[in-house]
Amino acid sequence: MLRTLQQESPSTPGYAAGNIINLLRQLQIDQSQPDSHIDLSGRDFSGLTIWQAYLKDANLQDTSFANADLKGSVFTETISSIVSVRFSPDGKFFATGLITGEIRLWRTADTKQIRIYQGHSAWVWAFAFSPDSKILASGSADYTIKLWDVQTAECLQTLREHTNKVYSVGFSPDGALLASAGEDQTIKLWDLATGVCLQTLCGHGDWVLSINFQPSPSIHNILLLASGSADSTIKLWNINTGKCLKTLNGHSRDVYSVAFSPDGRTLASGSRDLTIKLWDVNTGKCRQTLEGHRHSKKVYSVRFSPDGQILASCSEDRTIKLWDVARGKCLKTLLGHFSQVCAIAFSPDSRTLISCSDDQTARLWDVNTGNCLNVLQGYTRDVYSVAFSPNSQILASGRDDHSINLWNLQTLECHPLTEHQGRIRSVAFHPNGQILASGSADNTIKIWDITDIRHSKCTQTLTGHGNWVWAVAFSPDGQTLVSSSEDCSIRIWDISSGDCLKKIKEHSHWVWTVAFHPDGNTLASGSADSQIKLWNVASGECLQTFTEHQDMIWSVAFSPDGTLLASGSEDKTVKLWNLRTGECIHTLTGHDQQVYSVAFSPNGQILASAGADTTVMLWQVNTGEFLETLKLGHTAAIRSLAFTPDGKLLASGGEDEKIQLWDVQTCRRVRSLKPDRLYERMDISNITGLTDAERASLKMLGAVD
Repeated sequence: MLRTLQQESPSTPGYAAGNIINLLRQLQIDQSQPDSHIDLSGRDFSGLTIWQAYLKDANLQDTSFANADLKGSVFTETISSIVSVRFSPDGKFFATGLITGEIRLWRTADTKQIRIYQGHSAWVWAFAFSPDSKILASGSADYTIKLWDVQTAECLQTLREHTNKVYSVGFSPDGALLASAGEDQTIKLWDLATGVCLQTLCGHGDWVLSINFQPSPSIHNILLLASGSADSTIKLWNINTGKCLKTLNGHSRDVYSVAFSPDGRTLASGSRDLTIKLWDVNTGKCRQTLEGHRHSKKVYSVRFSPDGQILASCSEDRTIKLWDVARGKCLKTLLGHFSQVCAIAFSPDSRTLISCSDDQTARLWDVNTGNCLNVLQGYTRDVYSVAFSPNSQILASGRDDHSINLWNLQTLECHPLTEHQGRIRSVAFHPNGQILASGSADNTIKIWDITDIRHSKCTQTLTGHGNWVWAVAFSPDGQTLVSSSEDCSIRIWDISSGDCLKKIKEHSHWVWTVAFHPDGNTLASGSADSQIKLWNVASGECLQTFTEHQDMIWSVAFSPDGTLLASGSEDKTVKLWNLRTGECIHTLTGHDQQVYSVAFSPNGQILASAGADTTVMLWQVNTGEFLETLKLGHTAAIRSLAFTPDGKLLASGGEDEKIQLWDVQTCRRVRSLKPDRLYERMDISNITGLTDAERASLKMLGAVD
């Protein structure tokens, strides 16, 4: 039938080809395993009118769409974790902010991606549209704020006075001012016309996580700005004088979100203490506390509907709740996300809500019915973890696409493991080389029998963590496994039974990294609280705390002889610690962005470090001397490093989806490992019906024109 349609000249407009392709897809779904990709690779769909074909998650490698009309067809998007969402005030667009530093603009009417804003070098935590919908302001973990022309995607200005991550931005009701706040504990007010910082508001004792302008004055005709902070307080500021008029006390933990009601008389706040509070702006009194999010989970965001009747909240418990503001009752719970929900926003007509989650999706919801209207599903394959087998013959890698790849380094064959339901953050080999452990964003740890890597199977799933599992490591004797998580805990597991032997929870923030000492009796952990802790494995007692890093700890590693500990940090430094004295003996500087991974060579003489600056640096351990930079291998942040046990090779895995293998002796790259992308070699030459942004996404997934 498709051949017949291809032979028609000119091509007949209509839905026939799209319907046939959708039928092919459905027939494969009916016959396939639940999590397998639909395979439409190697097909010739050239010259067809393919309207409204649904091609998300379909393998289209080597497929030709040359000269095709793809109007209304849906492909997989290259969306990484979405951390912020907003509708434009005119309702015509909505935008998503990504951890890659990009902002994507979508047309509301048909959810088409129409523009990509690129310029930030780190997570876009927050953004806001100007009241006239013409300017977009974005705040990033790269310490900057950027002002964008919504229509052209041109960066109009970069504001640079913050000294740490920017977590929140907002326009004043008249669009003349921009407020920004972040990890430097300050709030800044900017003149939009000149880009000049007019005032810096100080008073919070910790990170300022959220700000919101009052829509209209409610006290003596003074327009207020509200701020919520990790110091557990909310402050109301007079933006004319820069003075704090009120401090609202009531939350017992970090205040993640603040939002004024449309009439400006009520302020809502969401907190790490698991509650939502409604405050009377005039009196500063808490009128009501709303509780209902499940399993003692943090509330990340609160938003009033523009008509003021509904308050929405989202949480670490993966749900969104809609509350009747007048009665304080939960009207609906919106279910569908598979990971924590980071941000929410109402459309200007109050009828639609958008949410974003760490599950790499944004969802559009009908507020009246609670139904999910649309899902924007992302697809990335960033490599967050690499590990070599004890015999140096197999390389394991953990990816963002929920898969683990086992590479035979002799044949270069790649064998995927695909049972996780979330991104893989850590992989580790058992000392016997026949077992692999993996930690994932699905909050689980899986134990795999990889005796024959062509037929590996999951033998155990360890559950208990309440959030992403970021690190796993086997004890030297192979009898226990340690894991660390965003739930701020460390767990020690018995491998034979799968039982959790011990839970350690003394860090005050996410625990990114954990490692066993070579003697198996001590653990080291690094956390987003900027601390490194040493633990007695048997008792769970904290033996020592290192506090010299100025920001979160991403990686820790013991030297092979057990005398030193290395750490890599968000503060761009690597530190070497003498474990006998507890002293920092070297601070290694050279990276110009955060350091995500550190690894000792098997002989203990070389330390490798890598991070967001895309380079691997080698250091002499005994002197702290810089030896060499391995570069031109990665084009995005490097997340993981591993030496082969024989010390001949170093592997690096990064956010560019590549694994690079380096010869340690010559410092030269010897091989690059990267499985084919979903749309590798897909021909999109002379296609019509897609926006430039959609074409760019297809190219990122391997398409060529």
